[in-house]
Amino acid sequence: MGARKERIELEVNASKKAFSENRNIIISYTGKGLLKKCSVVILVKGLHKQKDSPVELAERHRLNIYFPPLYPIIPPIFKFTTPTWHPSIKNGFLALSPVITKYKSLTDIIVYISQIIQYREFPKFKINKEAAKWTDENTDLWPKGRKNITARIDTEYSEPELVTKQSIKSKIDCLLIKAKNTKPVQAYIKSGFSFKTILHKYIAWAIFAFIISFGLIQLSSPITSESALAWREGYDILSDYLEYSDDATNSFSKIANSFNSYCQKNDIDPENINSFIEWYIYGASKQESLIVEEYLMFDSFANDALSDSFSIEFENNYLTLGETIRSFVIRTTAIKFAIIITSLSLLLCLSEGLHYGSKIKASIFALIGTVISLITSYLTTKIALGVNSLFIKDIPSNTSTSVWYLIIFLLAGAVVGVTIGITKRSLKRFLFCFAGGTIGGALSALAHSTVYSLTYNSIARLIITTLTTTLLIALFIGIGEQFAKTATLKVINSKSYRKEYMIFSRKTRIGHKLTNTVLFKKEDRVAPRHFFIINEKNQFVLIDYKTPHGTFVNGEQVSNAFLKSTDKISLGNINLEFLKK
Repeated sequence: MGARKERIELEVNASKKAFSENRNIIISYTGKGLLKKCSVVILVKGLHKQKDSPVELAERHRLNIYFPPLYPIIPPIFKFTTPTWHPSIKNGFLALSPVITKYKSLTDIIVYISQIIQYREFPKFKINKEAAKWTDENTDLWPKGRKNITARIDTEYSEPELVTKQSIKSKIDCLLIKAKNTKPVQAYIKSGFSFKTILHKYIAWAIFAFIISFGLIQLSSPITSESALAWREGYDILSDYLEYSDDATNSFSKIANSFNSYCQKNDIDPENINSFIEWYIYGASKQESLIVEEYLMFDSFANDALSDSFSIEFENNYLTLGETIRSFVIRTTAIKFAIIITSLSLLLCLSEGLHYGSKIKASIFALIGTVISLITSYLTTKIALGVNSLFIKDIPSNTSTSVWYLIIFLLAGAVVGVTIGITKRSLKRFLFCFAGGTIGGALSALAHSTVYSLTYNSIARLIITTLTTTLLIALFIGIGEQFAKTATLKVINSKSYRKEYMIFSRKTRIGHKLTNTVLFKKEDRVAPRHFFIINEKNQFVLIDYKTPHGTFVNGEQVSNAFLKSTDKISLGNINLEFLKK
């Protein structure tokens, strides 16, 4: 059976069941031919009009509903075979809004059409001008004694009394025993790694986080740089030194590649000052010589300012001067990391909520992520200062500086991993997200060291470091989440929800209520709580919440079912494929 035909039959059967106790609605279905047809007889008071006859009262209206080949992408066609008279009906065709035909169930549409016939509803599309004019001028001739056509559907759902812990346990035990004694008739297919989910849920949002964090760091640099912090704390001369030192570094970055190439070509040590003098005399171009002079000028200003600060502001105390400079560097670095961590956590939490179907949930996750990130960023700064005093006593060596940066990056990755991990009630997912964030942070530290050895340009360093940090942490959290999942629900028929929903915890709820794990908010035929899946020792059981439209597994309506890989689950207009890990 084709997916389209299966869906149409589910729609029609659900409507038949809904109107089974209503004698005013008679439904029949013809599944033959390209256009599948559903005939509906509606027994309500309405109006008929033949070509040359006056408008008259009628109580029987026949409607054909045609489902085109591309249904549900193309909405159904509604045609009356009786001469029903209404502003929204012309030549038998009924004009309905695409919003109604796309998001309403067939049952709800039939109820709505019965209201139209009785002149209780007037769609916005008035295609019959003659009927519209008559309707406005003859309000006293509208049908009287209207019937309230309702389907056998509850508007509010709650967990049935039989869905208790004891009944669930007994159902699960029975189903698992039955599954154990049944040989599978289909090949076992694993869900595997979904790089598409990692890309959409993590990598794309990490790029947004990079853009936001880079922009915020640039905007805040006038008040968060080392020189700005020194100036605010009253170290005016030290502030000048830090500013001149930055200018000298930026000037040197313009000639660093040429200088390093000269040293490599002539096999000389780039760390030796004589090598620099030799390159300046014999290897530098005229333009590079001007940049060298600029660099030497800023370097001279920086040395003079450092000497004055040492004697005036720090009273010749070398250790105090070194500790103060390092504290400013650490605080500036910590602010940058706080911006990166907060931006990345906020956007990844937002992505988590949106992926599982709720803007409200996304906002809640994002708020929680932001608060956690800000608190942990403050704690990270304190830890960084402690680590600095522990590892760097006098002049910092390359090893001690690398250790310090490694700890900072590890903390950053761990913070993001923890923030993402708490969005789901699963210890395994939490641990894997934490581990993934930590690994991403460690690799970010390696990338940071590589970048700083390759370029002296501060903007280039910031761009590459921020980009690699956000991407690597997000990537490895996404990979960790893939390791933690136990199964996947894959949407196979809806453009609105074309996603993969990962199952982690023991109980996964599906419905359109906010408290569900997976939300389908735009589907009227999805109940607030539709069904849930229980994971019992890697065996999965589906339990329906006794919903009016029901839950179907492989085309059969079920109240409970043992799930195997590749089983098809249908709820409302959504078809899911269940895949175990």
